[in-house]
Amino acid sequence: MAFPQKDLAVLLDLKIRPLSHNDNRSDEDIIHSILNPPPVTAEENVWAFWDKGYNAMPPWQKRNVLGWARNLGPGWVVRVLDLVHESPANIFNFLDGENLPRHLNTGRTTGRYAGANTSDTIRLPCVYQHGGVWMDVGIMLLMHLDQVCWGALKDPKSKFQVAVASADPTMKSGVAENFFIAGRKGNGFIKRWMMILLEAWSGRMNNKGIHAHPLFHHLVRDGNITHVFQGSNGDKLDYFQGYLAYERLRLLEDPHDGFSGPSYCKNRVLLIDYREFAAGAMLTNDSGPRQLQLFRTRYDQDRNSKEFQEAKKFFAHLLSNAAMLKQYHWRDHDVPTLADLWDKPEYHEYDAMPHTFGSYLRHISSNYTQDRTVVGLKFPPVREKVLVAGVLETFDD
Repeated sequence: MAFPQKDLAVLLDLKIRPLSHNDNRSDEDIIHSILNPPPVTAEENVWAFWDKGYNAMPPWQKRNVLGWARNLGPGWVVRVLDLVHESPANIFNFLDGENLPRHLNTGRTTGRYAGANTSDTIRLPCVYQHGGVWMDVGIMLLMHLDQVCWGALKDPKSKFQVAVASADPTMKSGVAENFFIAGRKGNGFIKRWMMILLEAWSGRMNNKGIHAHPLFHHLVRDGNITHVFQGSNGDKLDYFQGYLAYERLRLLEDPHDGFSGPSYCKNRVLLIDYREFAAGAMLTNDSGPRQLQLFRTRYDQDRNSKEFQEAKKFFAHLLSNAAMLKQYHWRDHDVPTLADLWDKPEYHEYDAMPHTFGSYLRHISSNYTQDRTVVGLKFPPVREKVLVAGVLETFDD
């Protein structure tokens, strides 16, 4: 059965337009380019990572990456770096060892979240050395990146040089996620962020206790952490060490070189609204099982049914108001996330089953883009205590 493109698009009242590029590549062609990534020749790069390589990823994440390539077209290069020996996508084929934790030059990250921690330490070098956009493979891209942020970053008349996604649904702080990081090649803010995280990893092979590093005393020990992470235990803060490095930089006033984190963020960082990536969770009270049901709802059923109407409302909102959908695994309660469920073999195809709203979302996001541009938020006033120090300077007291 063919996709009822015009019918459903009208029914959902979608404000979309066909993508401007023509992409005649087969899935096999795209996969071949991901497994054999070309040298970097421009800044239109999407960077991602899976330690065991693209072929070892769960099916839904593979479809995410294919969707990126379809949405962005041949003008962008999508790379999924790995740690596979002699792989063309190995991180050392693209990144300088001096920008990576030393242990990666001789071995691997250890611990429960080894893959995620390695990913945390390579994303900033990717963007700093080459430019482009880092995206976790758990992201479903629903708009072209030019409309999300890249158009603003590459415009010589624009003030923006970096783009990040807000981690605060209340917008009371400027804390940012690190699953989406966009920046121009050689950007100084990205470099400093990278330097902080690299120093925190010095002498380590895992993230155990990294939240207690002296670089983060101003945040953690001194009770200056943003409300988003207040009450978090050490293990959770260890997991989110990339955020701690960002927070140090956001709140830093460097008397040695004049860098001001608050000023730079306010004037140079495009802050993407939390709702642009978290709408799926927000609309379902963060219930993975509920989202699973919505994705597998068939669109070729009675359109007056409650099931159809609920799915219609959900996907109409996503395809009109969300730039991306970030699926994640970490959580603070026992209800599984959608990513947890899609990882299970019995649900491997549930994100794109034929004739379902999930497959329709996949189709739209690979062939259309929304008829709007994401507008960055204003950074909230700094409420936390600012740190006057060099970027890597620590104090004994």
